[in-house]
Amino acid sequence: MGSMSASEWCKKGMGLCKVKSYEEAISAFNKALELNPANGKALYNKGVALRWLGKHDEARLYLEKAVEIFDTKIKANPDNARFWYNKGIALRDLEKYKEALQAFEKAIDINPSFTKAWIGKGIVYDRIKKHQKAMEAYERAVDINPIYSDLL
Repeated sequence: MGSMSASEWCKKGMGLCKVKSYEEAISAFNKALELNPANGKALYNKGVALRWLGKHDEARLYLEKAVEIFDTKIKANPDNARFWYNKGIALRDLEKYKEALQAFEKAIDINPSFTKAWIGKGIVYDRIKKHQKAMEAYERAVDINPIYSDLL
């Protein structure tokens, strides 16, 4: 067990979240963060798990920290669409919808066939009640990858 990497602990935590074992998931994210305090995914997912447990203020701190980490990664590598996407997800969860849309747009500019970024954009548009724009984003996602057709 002691030989697991930060990203392996993070994946384990994400798996635990899927089965709603949020306390155990948080322990796994803590292990990931002990090994790598700058693991943005572990910070983000710990925030999500805390929110599921109703710890909203603490969750917010982890989501904001994740945004900072993604910003740092973007500064070092501005053409990495995944970093922009990850930042968009964290901003969306912080309800910073305008900034989230900008991050998803940037991810899409870099990689126009980044399906998850189109979906992320659609979800934000749904949340701000721009349902027509949301539909257009979901349609683009389905055009790129028909596996997502249940979105429509």
